[in-house]
Amino acid sequence: MQLTPTILTLLILAYALTLRFGKFKPARFQTFTGWQKLAGTVALSIALLIVLNPEFLALGLVGDTAFFDLLVFAITLQLQGYGTRAWRSVGAAFFGIARWLLAPRPTFAMFLLIFAPVGTLVTSIQKLANRILSDRACLA
Repeated sequence: MQLTPTILTLLILAYALTLRFGKFKPARFQTFTGWQKLAGTVALSIALLIVLNPEFLALGLVGDTAFFDLLVFAITLQLQGYGTRAWRSVGAAFFGIARWLLAPRPTFAMFLLIFAPVGTLVTSIQKLANRILSDRACLA
């Protein structure tokens, strides 16, 4: 008994059962674009040839490595997309902060107006404290 007709019969039976009971509805082909339909048809036909014909075992082995390469390529593209979005978000935040600092708005000007004298006062108090402490050190 060959394994290939058994597998093919089981696949057809499983598909017929899913259609009969309606639990699993097949995907509607209207949602796919033309090239997606073409790629799916080519993939299904190659998979069917690999299952039906034992001579295509070499194609199956090559198909496995090609599938892995395509999977790695797809994951790489996806991660590159995530990285690009993250980089754009970080760049947008950085340039927003730089724009806020380099082209101050009236609120930033008010912030400087209020806290600049406080900074000057703190610096003056530090100089006075250093002067007093250094005079005491000289006297001792």
